[in-house]
Amino acid sequence: ASSPKFAQNDAHMGAWIGTDVSGSTQTDLGNSRAAITSRATANLNARPCTATTVAKALGVSTSIGHPLWVRTGSAACEVFKNGATLGTSTQASQTFESSTFLICAFRNSGTPANFSTRRVQAAHWGAALTSGEAAALYSRLATYMTAVGA
Repeated sequence: ASSPKFAQNDAHMGAWIGTDVSGSTQTDLGNSRAAITSRATANLNARPCTATTVAKALGVSTSIGHPLWVRTGSAACEVFKNGATLGTSTQASQTFESSTFLICAFRNSGTPANFSTRRVQAAHWGAALTSGEAAALYSRLATYMTAVGA
């Protein structure tokens, strides 16, 4: 559900994925209105506060790394991979589903589904980030994940 740090038009969601599995029916994090699928064939699929998937082409077809989406307005969102933008979307935001997020799965109207076999090594969500903050977050997570051998 919405909170002061994760609101319908002021939000972000990201994860650090450690294994490469292509699967459009596997969701790494979220619920029906806020989710990430780090690799569906050659796309990163995001649900940035909407029930409709925003698909952005991956430069390199791998789920490994740091997928992230940012919602900054009712018709403004951006999708990132490893600190670099994959593109923007004007997909309209929708009210949140009032259910918790799942990690390595997807909560669809309260029911767990789309279980992921990818290794989710970190997950985060909160208020919207700028492009610079998204790049800095990736850089810091990459440094940490390298240090711990992830």
